[in-house]
Amino acid sequence: GLANFVWSYATVEWLDSPLLEVIAAASRASIADFEQQNLANTAWAYARLEKNDLPLLDAICGEAVAKMEDFHPQGLANLAWAYAKLGEHDIPLLAAISAEALKKIEFFDPQNIVNMAWAMAKLAVLDLPLLDAISAASIARLSKFHGQNISNTAWACAMFQYNNEPLMTALSAQALPTIKQFNAQDLGNTAWAFAALLLHDGPLMAAIAAESIQRLEELQPQNVTNLAWACAKLEMADIPLFDAWGAAAMWMMVDFNPQNLANTSWAIAAICYHHVPLLEAISEASLLLMTKFLLQELSNIAWSYAHFSYHDVPLLKSISAEAMARIEELDAQDLANIAWSGATLG
Repeated sequence: GLANFVWSYATVEWLDSPLLEVIAAASRASIADFEQQNLANTAWAYARLEKNDLPLLDAICGEAVAKMEDFHPQGLANLAWAYAKLGEHDIPLLAAISAEALKKIEFFDPQNIVNMAWAMAKLAVLDLPLLDAISAASIARLSKFHGQNISNTAWACAMFQYNNEPLMTALSAQALPTIKQFNAQDLGNTAWAFAALLLHDGPLMAAIAAESIQRLEELQPQNVTNLAWACAKLEMADIPLFDAWGAAAMWMMVDFNPQNLANTSWAIAAICYHHVPLLEAISEASLLLMTKFLLQELSNIAWSYAHFSYHDVPLLKSISAEAMARIEELDAQDLANIAWSGATLG
């Protein structure tokens, strides 16, 4: 009853913190009576509601490891997804899930496969036998993969730098005829994944670029910067895309975080896309967030402006001051980039 109750609230995304605390306490007291589906559903529900109840999660973990052989594929995938969603790195649990998933992978449906791959990548649990099995299972069921399935699988592979050529080729082949089913995040993540693996798939990237131009109003800052970074990484100078992307970046610049700003700056420099209004907007936004940047990000911005010989004095002075205040954090590459930028710009 407890598991079904909290599952129902999570399914309709109804967050009632006092109720969840009462359910968590009651669940911990009777956790030995929970079957595999109860354990998986309870963990999934708290993750869906982003309620990180550590005592409850610890109790679920201990009971799940003891009952791991009873778990069905969906339970395994949901349990892995829940702990990944909440950022909980419980090594014994994850090892047990991986081992059991490997035994039962042939019974996983597409969503189970993708959730398992995403969870393991999110928690950086590198299990090569399981990845190989996930790849084979994905290829066998690829005709049933939709946009998010394709995107999340590619993203997981890229996070591990796991370049399985048959899988990536199959993902690309499935993506091309279904590209209009991709949402903005799917487009950005798929482009990022192929670029991170240095896979120069011209037809796929062209399809993503064309679809992105049609869907600019749906793009979020992270989608925009992922697309730009991917094109630059693969040396794909798609000017129509960058014109459209630059316009989108300009009007959403107020929502860019430091990583978005640094990656955007690096991308336009890497493909020599000299867009002065965009450089000015990046500078203005960067000045407001200067203390929140990682020094590597500031190093990349300095390099980008020097690459264009663009003398933005307030920005460069601010980067210099921040670098001096945090000089002990700079590595050799960052120091070299900032020094080169200062010398290039005089």
